[in-house]
Amino acid sequence: MNMKKSYRPTSYIKWYYMLLISFCLALYLNWPTQFLSIADLWNRQIFWKALVFSWLLGFMLIGLMDWLCRILDHRFPWKQKFWTRLVWQILLGIAIPLLIILSIVRFVYFQNKESFMESGYLTLEFPVVVAGILALNSIYYSLSRHLNKTQVEKRLVCTIRGMFRSVSPDDIVILRRNKNSGYVVLKDGEEGRMDYLIEDLEVLLDAEKFVRINRSTIIAIACIKGWVPVGNGQFLLELCSEVPKEVKLTVSRSRKHTLEKLLNRQLQPADD
Repeated sequence: MNMKKSYRPTSYIKWYYMLLISFCLALYLNWPTQFLSIADLWNRQIFWKALVFSWLLGFMLIGLMDWLCRILDHRFPWKQKFWTRLVWQILLGIAIPLLIILSIVRFVYFQNKESFMESGYLTLEFPVVVAGILALNSIYYSLSRHLNKTQVEKRLVCTIRGMFRSVSPDDIVILRRNKNSGYVVLKDGEEGRMDYLIEDLEVLLDAEKFVRINRSTIIAIACIKGWVPVGNGQFLLELCSEVPKEVKLTVSRSRKHTLEKLLNRQLQPADD
């Protein structure tokens, strides 16, 4: 059974709700600005073109914001890094979407050989777009805080001794992944197979409890006792007794700085 699709992190808003929201916004944007009755609009091809264009553009932007907010929730949680997150949210959640919309709309007017500045878009439709994007950011902020307070503990599904098993992150020591498969090591010494991508695991797991140390490995921070430099800017982890002795984990140079910041808050370096 392939679990990659079934257990990937889901979006805050389902795609069909995104379609509905973007359609309502497109209808609100295009209907009042035409100053015509429903009967007249029904026979105007330009209205339907504008409606479909706005609908697809809105759906694309809501999906983009949903994806960006999930990444930012993992990298810069509101609770732990409020001001850093606020800056990134303004940049990626407000400024960039508005620039994308303006650029696309200007290009469409240019292609139709019409004047963008004389079209009235900046005074009629654009304020509604700005209000919609600000509202979406507020919704995502509320959803993020609500889910952080009320979400049920995430559990991962793996195969142990041929049986599917739901595992709590608190029971996990190591998660590793190669090209075609991955495995998990539990505190009780059992090993199982799992089909999650490393990138998905980074989103699913608590960044305060787990850290990615190289391209293929994530480890529970509580299982790290210290580290020993091994040259080339890398170092070998000293692990707790719950990790099999034959397991040797080396932190890659690109991940060293992140891990050092986490460990410096809790550990002292091991003696050479």
